[in-house]
Amino acid sequence: MPGATQPPPSMQSSPEEKALTLADYTRKLTLCAVYITVSTLLIRFNKFMMRDDHFPHALALSAIHTLVTTIGCSTIYLVAPSMLPAMEGTRGNRLSLMRWFVPIGLLFAVTLFGSNQAYRYCSVTFLQFMKETNVIIVFSISCFVGLQQCTRLKVFTIFWIICGASISVSGEINFVWVGFLFQLASQMAECTRNVMGEYILSGRKFDALTYNMFLAPI
Repeated sequence: MPGATQPPPSMQSSPEEKALTLADYTRKLTLCAVYITVSTLLIRFNKFMMRDDHFPHALALSAIHTLVTTIGCSTIYLVAPSMLPAMEGTRGNRLSLMRWFVPIGLLFAVTLFGSNQAYRYCSVTFLQFMKETNVIIVFSISCFVGLQQCTRLKVFTIFWIICGASISVSGEINFVWVGFLFQLASQMAECTRNVMGEYILSGRKFDALTYNMFLAPI
């Protein structure tokens, strides 16, 4: 069109850049879908294993979880060390890192034990309903330690997420005090661990696999 202003070449996206952006979004959505699927299957599997006629031993089941994670991360590091880029930067500094990973590991153990033990007393529906409060707990702890700032928009967003998640919960909700307390302890430990993990991952430039490589054996 005559007289129309054309954007400078630097602001125009080439077909290659658009394809790269689309591929990046697709990869992220795929990873999210895989994570949700695996997480759901693991929750159902743990509930199945914690039945009285199967394997109702939360501590042993938690130990198996961490053992499998340790073996998996170690195998990946031996076969494809490039997938754990932060490992090279920890040489000569690994013992000092333990002061962070020991408390995180203890919190992780409490998380696994409490969560698995809660399956013996409560339904998956009720436990998932409780887990929707994790976003509030994590945000509150993050604000307390200075990692986040409390704003009206963030509070509204959290409230909206919880409302949507609560609506999506369906099925019979069984309430048992013992299961509730186990799950509450598990969530408090998990949320505290997540905040500490955020500091480790962001402040020390740890990738997720390196983080789990240090955490799982503890």
